[in-house]
Amino acid sequence: MRRALVGLAVILYGLAFTAAPAGANPVNAGRVALIGVPGLMWSDVNAADTPNLWRLAGQSAVGSLSVRTVGSVTCPYDGWLTVSAGVRSAVGSRCGLPPEPDTSLREPALREFGWFALVAGVPTAGTVGRIRHLDRCTMAVGPGAALALSDENGAVDFYEPSVDRVTDWSRCELLAVDVDSLVRPYLDGEKLTRTAEKLSPEARRAAVRTADTQVGTVLAGLPSSFTVLVAGLSDHGSVPHLRVAMMRIPSPQVTMLPPGLLPVPPETATTPLPEGASTQPPGTTATPLPEGASTQPPGTTATPLPETVSTQPPGAGTTRLLGAASTHRDDMVILPDLTTSLLLSAGWTAADIPATAIGQAWRPGEPIALDKAVERLRTADVAGQTIRDMGGIFFTCLAVLQVLFYASAFFLLRRRKGLGAVRIAAVALASIPAATYLINLTPWAATAAPTLTLAAGIITFAAALATIALTLPRLLTRRPSPTQTAIPASEPIRISASAPTSGPSSSSVPVSASVPVSASASASVSASASASASVSASASASASASASASASASASASAENVLLPLGVVAGVTATILLGDLLTGTHLQLNGVMGYTGVVGARYYGLGNIPFALLATAVLLVATAAADTLVRHGRRTLAVVLVASLGIFAMILDGWPGVGSDFGGVIAFVPGIAVATLIVAGKRVSIIKLGAFCIAGGVIVMAIAYLDYRRPPASQTHLGRFVGQVIDGTFLPVITRKLEAMLHTLLSPNLMPVVIAAFAFLIFALLRPGAATAGVLPVAFERAPMLKAGLLGALVSGVVGMLVNDSGAAVLSMALALAVPLVLSAGIRALQLAPTKLLTQDQVTTERSTP
Repeated sequence: MRRALVGLAVILYGLAFTAAPAGANPVNAGRVALIGVPGLMWSDVNAADTPNLWRLAGQSAVGSLSVRTVGSVTCPYDGWLTVSAGVRSAVGSRCGLPPEPDTSLREPALREFGWFALVAGVPTAGTVGRIRHLDRCTMAVGPGAALALSDENGAVDFYEPSVDRVTDWSRCELLAVDVDSLVRPYLDGEKLTRTAEKLSPEARRAAVRTADTQVGTVLAGLPSSFTVLVAGLSDHGSVPHLRVAMMRIPSPQVTMLPPGLLPVPPETATTPLPEGASTQPPGTTATPLPEGASTQPPGTTATPLPETVSTQPPGAGTTRLLGAASTHRDDMVILPDLTTSLLLSAGWTAADIPATAIGQAWRPGEPIALDKAVERLRTADVAGQTIRDMGGIFFTCLAVLQVLFYASAFFLLRRRKGLGAVRIAAVALASIPAATYLINLTPWAATAAPTLTLAAGIITFAAALATIALTLPRLLTRRPSPTQTAIPASEPIRISASAPTSGPSSSSVPVSASVPVSASASASVSASASASASVSASASASASASASASASASASASAENVLLPLGVVAGVTATILLGDLLTGTHLQLNGVMGYTGVVGARYYGLGNIPFALLATAVLLVATAAADTLVRHGRRTLAVVLVASLGIFAMILDGWPGVGSDFGGVIAFVPGIAVATLIVAGKRVSIIKLGAFCIAGGVIVMAIAYLDYRRPPASQTHLGRFVGQVIDGTFLPVITRKLEAMLHTLLSPNLMPVVIAAFAFLIFALLRPGAATAGVLPVAFERAPMLKAGLLGALVSGVVGMLVNDSGAAVLSMALALAVPLVLSAGIRALQLAPTKLLTQDQVTTERSTP
């Protein structure tokens, strides 16, 4: 274990100095305009209803905006305040529109701006407004815009209450516009409505058209030198959605052409003329130029265009996707990104951005057809909504299935009935988590009935995986052929003959002789001279064949690896999650057991539930392989396998930009250590377990510190947490996560799984004969290393529950995967050795035997 820790330190050191941090140059050092349209979704934008927004989309990079702040729903007040502060912020559990600034003061300003820091807990409010101290002018149109651009005193340079009051759109370098005509109809009094959709489709379409007209007025007045950011920066009801995000960057002046020279369109330059055709007008003759003459006007020089730059505008209907490093997605951004993007577009460098601003710069991606891009963004919202709506139902059904499974298994195993059915159900239940990720390989969200397609797909993938896991052992187990089980000719057999005797007991006197197999028939007749002996010899040969077949079946049973189904399900689960980490976590995004941008708890990396599944699957599949190695006398290799596979998965789990999972490393390390020690034949004490937990904390803080040493634009939330620890602002983060963890302990979807699984394990270990026919003792006897995988998974699950904000979700999902798989292995061991079925009397006798 000491060598493993040293090797881990070397790996961390190497990764820290080989990773190339991404730069964060200003998007466009100049002028920028933010147009906020609270409540705007991509389903609202089309060429007919919103011609101005549609035209802008064709000139911009487009993406989905996750507007999650503190609560589950973001009102316009919270959205604009988040832009101002650079961090997720909120003014209360329910709010509406921002307040109007006071224009009677020397400078337009929001009254009592210090309330945000003193009462609302938003000390960074006014971050964007700091640009005023660098002689940059700010102009706000509408109350939300004034809040976004206010400095620490709540002031802006210029303010207009509405779009129609503005006469000069180029007055300042930094402009913000609040187009609230779409969200106003969704107010109940002064607060955002509690209904999911207050307006009818026709009324919403009319509100969207009004907002589009106002956006068109702004765009018509803006000089072409402005970078334009459009954001639907709040929700419009009680249900969160992904919103519109656009960024239009001014076209750079990259060519210096002499007067009279126009760039030749690429399509004209590359199209050959028909044979015999001429470029001369009809009736004229081409006059060759003198040698050395030029077509350039006198005194001018032609400047070649750069190879990578086209002077032609994008093709009709072409756009780009919009992403950010904050989400590690090429089509999704978050609300705090607006703060950073505004400041960078206005001329600040990455070094000028305050460390408290957690957002990253918006960045355009590869070209894509506009229709295709908009459809993709609409589908993303449908996927997020489906996962959000289905999540509660899914986990409720999973909890019910788990509880029913344990109750049924307890009832059937206690009566020694239905072993096969219990085993099939166990493997099927354990296959569900992997199926929830495999379904994301299909375009289920683009179908006419996404919820039904998603549910049917999960069931289909789970059934397929369970079928493969249960049938694979039969395909791989080699049964001995008859020629391999026949008795050699030189081997003598013993033939018995019985002479019946008279009497009430009908007893017989045995007569026997040993002869070679090659002369068995004639020698038997010759030695016995009795017809009775011949019949007895035939019966004895039949019994010998039966014994041979029995020996063949016994050899086949002993050759079967009872851990193979466990290894298949756990191996597939681990492979899916590890592969997903290495390819950008596309399977976890919009997954039932993953996360979604609509909820906004996480956008990339390894979520808490996927961590529980990964840790459990890795430890189970590693110890299953180790069991085979140990039985072949290669214990050292088994120890290396468990430790190396566990450390590899742990590094991916915690590494910034890959898994970025802080609590997962703390929980993973003791689980790996416990499993490795048990495979090595060592004892595990409470002191060692505590030391492993501390080691996990030290490792993750080392990873986070390495992340903190990178440039701010390249940091993940791990590095930013180190910064919060250094400046003393980490306590609210810890408090919020602790409250979330405690809240999960009362979850009706999670705790029943934990209670049922632990109760089953306790009965199965303490009263194996009375409760489960000795299924776990038989499993551990058949595959001793299985105990290491189970205990390691339980340790990671318990520690993960205590250090993650998902709390009971971590432990419940670890149990939901581990216990059914271990139970299936034990049942198969009982099926192969039915004499191992225990009664309570046998268990008591075995325990009392010295």
